[in-house]
Amino acid sequence: MKNIKKNDPWMRWLAIAAVLAMVAWAAAGRFMNGGRLGVEDTSVGGAFELVDHLGQTRTDKDFLGRYPLVYFGYTHCPDICPSSLQIVSDALDLLPEPVVARIAPIMISVDPERDSPRAMADYVVHFHPALVGLTGSLDQVRSVTRAYNIYAQKADDNDAYTMDHTSLLFLMGPDGKYLARFTPAATSEMIAQKLAELVSPGAPRQGGR
Repeated sequence: MKNIKKNDPWMRWLAIAAVLAMVAWAAAGRFMNGGRLGVEDTSVGGAFELVDHLGQTRTDKDFLGRYPLVYFGYTHCPDICPSSLQIVSDALDLLPEPVVARIAPIMISVDPERDSPRAMADYVVHFHPALVGLTGSLDQVRSVTRAYNIYAQKADDNDAYTMDHTSLLFLMGPDGKYLARFTPAATSEMIAQKLAELVSPGAPRQGGR
């Protein structure tokens, strides 16, 4: 039988294909597990003081003991925000009530100029009944977006401006520490599966550090 030389083009192609397959497999795993951040990025989150859609002051401490599921968006968002929040709502509807009771779904506004508590109240009512809308002053919102490494900037200067912003969904632990994140490509089924794994009674109580 003829020996295959190490520099055979076919062997090189197979080696490249194997590497690409490994990369694709790793990427798929990262996508399916909610895209856990690296060790250097687990500082996501932190203290905040905002106002909820009922006009009550809320801080990060109000959510200790539950699993905050945090999304950053705004009420004038034409597409990605409502679709993402609907996916979150559908994911929660797929879970048993004891698991849902342990989760605190939160939408934090990146557009405090227009998103008053009343505007947030009129908006969050269209999604899961447990969803809490949070807004605040420009400084308060900037502080929390920095804590979560969220980019948010006006896309234009007219009165009907849109916001360019990072669209990620964060799951924080009952201790306030980072657990997982989901990209806009995550489906409600994928999110529900990961939430069931991390939030069900008996799941680890520590965050992603």
